[in-house]
Amino acid sequence: MINALITLFGGIAIFLYGLKNISSGTESLITNTKTNALSALEGRPIMGALLGMAVAGVTQSSVAISFITVSLVEVGALSFAASAPIIIGANVGTTVTAQLVSLSGGGGSAIGAISSIIGLLTAFCKKDWVKRIGEVAFGLGFVFAGLSIMDTSIRSLAGYGWFKSLFLLSNPIALFLNGLVLTAVVQSSSAVTGITVLLASSGLVDFKTAVFLTLGSNVGSCFSVIVASLNKSLQARRASLFNLLFNLLGAVIFFPILLIFGNVAESLFLAFSTSLGRAIANFHTVFNLVCALLFMPFCGKLTSLIAKVVTDKRPVMKNREDNKTFTSKSRRFY
Repeated sequence: MINALITLFGGIAIFLYGLKNISSGTESLITNTKTNALSALEGRPIMGALLGMAVAGVTQSSVAISFITVSLVEVGALSFAASAPIIIGANVGTTVTAQLVSLSGGGGSAIGAISSIIGLLTAFCKKDWVKRIGEVAFGLGFVFAGLSIMDTSIRSLAGYGWFKSLFLLSNPIALFLNGLVLTAVVQSSSAVTGITVLLASSGLVDFKTAVFLTLGSNVGSCFSVIVASLNKSLQARRASLFNLLFNLLGAVIFFPILLIFGNVAESLFLAFSTSLGRAIANFHTVFNLVCALLFMPFCGKLTSLIAKVVTDKRPVMKNREDNKTFTSKSRRFY
């Protein structure tokens, strides 16, 4: 068991390192964005959502994008109202990770190998933008390498009781809470969702088990942003709370639907997927997309509600120059 555990954590480490490379290869495009370009998002929620979706899809980290967005609100580069659609879009864009994981058993290994070769070839180029592309390609190769290692170790651990108590339960509430707590602890919804997809691909969990773990993982991804925003300004704390409220309300809406119509949802997703792992990845994407479509029309009302509930009686800090030096390199979340 010890060897299997070490292998699992090693696979997770390689997987997260790959996501880190992908993120670091693109994050300069975010952190160096001009304030006047960000101000164009004011009053354009659809553009904000599309931006969040695109950037999270490339960096494969909704938590990192949410954290950067909160920090931009902190320094005044972005208003709280304009940050909400970006956060919604980021939750949709990050589902690309689950789609990549679902490919790991098929053509994923070939994609990873080709990406690694591209990363190696571009590493010797002098142009910065080419190197960034190579860094992203290298990261993709590490992602698939980590997935392969995780897949092997998960099969070895599936027979142990503690592993079953975390992932192989039949109680929806317990599964939801396990997904939430695990994600809050490891600060990576991508890792927890990835393991869930691998379990489904290996036939170790059924559709219902996987979707409730996924719902919990979505909510758990918000806590690192909440904790990181506790010492920030009122507007930044409001933005982090919106991230939590959006994910929590989505889970609350879908939870009873899946309890009642779980069999129908399973049949529907399996009918349009080539495997159970793909079905879980597709559910993850559809879930976040439907939540985004549901809440976008009410985005203004939600932000107004949070603004009324979350108030600050503390004296306002006039000098916030230290916050302006923030970049996502200060702390990464994946």
